[in-house]
Amino acid sequence: MENNIYNFLKVRDDHEPFKFSKAEDKFVSDSGNSEWCDVKEITKTDLRARIEPWLTSLFQSEHLSLLVGSGLSVAVQHLAGADADNGMNEKLELSAFNNEVENAAKESAVSSGRGIPNIEDRIRTLANLISGLKIIKDSSDYTELKDKIDSLEVSFENIISKFAQNIAKIESSILKATPEKREEAFKGASR
Repeated sequence: MENNIYNFLKVRDDHEPFKFSKAEDKFVSDSGNSEWCDVKEITKTDLRARIEPWLTSLFQSEHLSLLVGSGLSVAVQHLAGADADNGMNEKLELSAFNNEVENAAKESAVSSGRGIPNIEDRIRTLANLISGLKIIKDSSDYTELKDKIDSLEVSFENIISKFAQNIAKIESSILKATPEKREEAFKGASR
């Protein structure tokens, strides 16, 4: 064991934390058998297989909350007579795969019946692209992908951050509305 530093993992339906430590290029379980891992030595791949699906679903849930919250905030904002842009129609400017993401977002919008892609289509498409590229990033056939994936991940974080900032501006504009308009907006949104 290296320095007796322990890691703990508890995701999904784990009843108890899974305890493990690093030993050279592998990990050694100190928890005994768990429902998902019945060997003493585990690899990064084993850990990824357990952690990534949980993180993905959590991340998607947070995006859903952000998008739903955006729609509600915009509705109240309009009722309050305030003016702000949530960025729903904003196009992405990516350093790689920009046209591919836009085309896939258009297909998504058409299949959902909207016809015109919005930020939700673009975010979902970009998240799926990043997930897909991560699968092959370590392949020797695609050595140039790592930098593109890193760039896409930075862009993704910036897009989410900017979208959240736009929502914060909307909520701020609601707070700055006259008390009468604000009251009217909240009553209208609750109907």
